[in-house]
Amino acid sequence: MTFGLDLIYGLPGDNHQGFTASIDYALEQQPNQVDIFPLSILPGTEIYANQERFQIFGEQQPPYLQTENHSYSSADFAASQELAASADIFYNRGRAVGFFRQLMTTLQEKPSRFLTDFYLWLNGTKQIPREKILDAGHWEPAQIRPLQLEFCRFIFTSANKNKLLPLVEDLINFNYCCAETLLAGECVPQKLSRVQRKNPNQRFILNPQVQLYRFSYLLEELGEIADFRLDKVVKQLHRQAGYGIFLQQGGELIMEMLDDQFAAMLTKADSAEGQTLRQLMDMLDRHSGKELLDFALQQGLLVTVP
Repeated sequence: MTFGLDLIYGLPGDNHQGFTASIDYALEQQPNQVDIFPLSILPGTEIYANQERFQIFGEQQPPYLQTENHSYSSADFAASQELAASADIFYNRGRAVGFFRQLMTTLQEKPSRFLTDFYLWLNGTKQIPREKILDAGHWEPAQIRPLQLEFCRFIFTSANKNKLLPLVEDLINFNYCCAETLLAGECVPQKLSRVQRKNPNQRFILNPQVQLYRFSYLLEELGEIADFRLDKVVKQLHRQAGYGIFLQQGGELIMEMLDDQFAAMLTKADSAEGQTLRQLMDMLDRHSGKELLDFALQQGLLVTVP
């Protein structure tokens, strides 16, 4: 079931400790998205009319965000802002719904602690300014995924669980590819003229709607281990490195592991300049090369360079 949650901090009687407990509860439910924002003191509401009684005061202009709260120190309010931004970046925009609870269960960690550490790592180790982190709306998934991978390497190594890193990295990449593919357009075959198909100098690139990543485990197994502790399930998985491809056709998500030769050809084409038809053929077996290349063109995996 797809659902989201809204979480407000700064209500009367609220404090940072209560907010962290709310974050922990909300993310335990595995929402597809949790939108977090501070209380707005909107004109016409009961809180606005009773600001002195509640000891909560807000801006007099939109968006009417609160500026004072007797139960929230300014330092705690700042900490809540940082935690909210960290959750938005790592969980929402980082496509983490499919693996986040597994990480917490495996690390035996609270979401609020993990996300606070993520903020401190971004701000300290990566030296990303606080203002940029709080401006979470400008963060893109492609920017976030490398940071998730690097932070998890740090956390799992610190917890002496570095043997789980290949599986952790696979899960992050797997969920990223699934989400990006579902949000992308259909992988539609391109109409090619006979000249384009036969011209050895015609350049082709990997279709931008296609995701192509190298994995340590089989894709079908990665899709079946949700909610299992990683240190318990890893022994049951088959370690088999190879490239996986993700695309959407006919409204369905298609994901498959690729033959090494076919994967090598597609990865070479995954660049701005692409590869010529001659270069692609040179990477393939003489007997099956034409068949593989024709298949890639017919399925829309390769398209001409714009």
